[in-house]
Amino acid sequence: MIFHRTTAASLPADAGIAAQIVREGIVVAQSEPVWITLQHREIVIEGVHSIYRQGGALQATANIFPVRSTDVFTYTWELTKGGVTTVWGQAQQTTPEVTKTNLTVAEHDDGRLSLKLYNHGVLVETVSGAARPTIRVTDDPNGQIVLLAALAGHYHQGDSVNLNLILDPAPVPGDQIIWEWKWPGSETWLEIPGFTGTGNTVMAEQALHNVQVRATLDFAATGIASVTSEVRTILVDDHGAAPRQQPSVAGATSYLGGDPVNLIRQLPVNGPTILTTHLWERKAPGAPSFEALLGETSATLSFVAPIADHGAQYRVSILKPGGSIAYGPSNPVTLEVSNPIASWRQSYFGTEQNAGNAADLFDADQDGLPNLMEYAFGLNPLNGAAGSLKFAGGVLEETGPPVVGIVGANGESQVLYARFTRWKNPAALGLSYMVRFSGDLTQWEDSVAVPQVIAESADMEAVQVPFPATVLGHPARFFRVVVRSSY
Repeated sequence: MIFHRTTAASLPADAGIAAQIVREGIVVAQSEPVWITLQHREIVIEGVHSIYRQGGALQATANIFPVRSTDVFTYTWELTKGGVTTVWGQAQQTTPEVTKTNLTVAEHDDGRLSLKLYNHGVLVETVSGAARPTIRVTDDPNGQIVLLAALAGHYHQGDSVNLNLILDPAPVPGDQIIWEWKWPGSETWLEIPGFTGTGNTVMAEQALHNVQVRATLDFAATGIASVTSEVRTILVDDHGAAPRQQPSVAGATSYLGGDPVNLIRQLPVNGPTILTTHLWERKAPGAPSFEALLGETSATLSFVAPIADHGAQYRVSILKPGGSIAYGPSNPVTLEVSNPIASWRQSYFGTEQNAGNAADLFDADQDGLPNLMEYAFGLNPLNGAAGSLKFAGGVLEETGPPVVGIVGANGESQVLYARFTRWKNPAALGLSYMVRFSGDLTQWEDSVAVPQVIAESADMEAVQVPFPATVLGHPARFFRVVVRSSY
């Protein structure tokens, strides 16, 4: 078997490498070739401003992509003006940064900056053509310079995008700097949340591609017009790679009806985003498609689990300021929501089934309240000697069957109330409570009053509904609570 070591620089643009077995000078076997495609390295020059004052200083650097563990780079910066090329810094210096002080119109204005990249002493890339930044120098001492430093030709996700504002002269107390961006497809400039001062940094991500940025200096002094910088465009090119910001939904997925649900949008550790607006969607059990949950735009979705959500799916996307999807939608999560009455039956009757002694309409303790009513009022279905409803200071101390409450001391106007206990968020449990009043135990009328909460515990609350003066022409004397279950 023969092995040859070949440097990448000696390979053609597309090359195949294979292993051969040679016997007496004749190739008797050969592996399948491994095809290698060589691409140029990218050189991104950063830090060059669009204009400098005479006597000012230029500071620039270069980012190289890709970088391999075996690379040993050196750099030569050159300025060409009027056909004359001079080296800035040192030839084949070991660091990519360059600083040039005392810029002048005569020597530097309209010059073109270039960079030669060497690897192990061999020239491998040169910044040329339109990629070479032009140096502008002014000798006008008057006027306010509001200069947004040039950005890189493009970024890769995870790179730092440094947005630096050059102000000459410097702002005085009371002056304000306003940063704005404009997203593709929109004509509206929006203030960038959290951006202050002359320097801000964002992490490059694919959603920021083609976003325009500018800064405005508002003067504290009256009568001076604001000055806005030139517009810079953030370009992000990951050469076909998928965005890192792949959202997922975290949080428990198994609940009892009525439990609080908290679903949280998560991102990979290496994929944060500057975007803060979300789109949550729900697909009901058996439904053909997802529907947007209007008004739910934060990274967390919180609600009370309804029993109807058993089998419902939820997913999340991250939105750009214009409302289009930047990342997502995530893979959906499916909720499992159990009916609490099934667990209640299991704890008292040893079965979750609505049958036999555990059936909703069976009165297991023979106290006149069927099991469904015992559950709805928070009672023990096996103890006919139920306690009475008790509360103090807004705290529900003991549940009991519905009772009449009287408010008002003797000699004062007294108001009668129908009082009972119910589960919090009854609709999520598939329960409904309706108070009915009667004057003769024959004719009944539904109350239209909204129950008033007078006490509560962790899961239940005591409520009261005032007696009406009359019911169908008769003084109201009786009440009952009708409980319905949709499950």
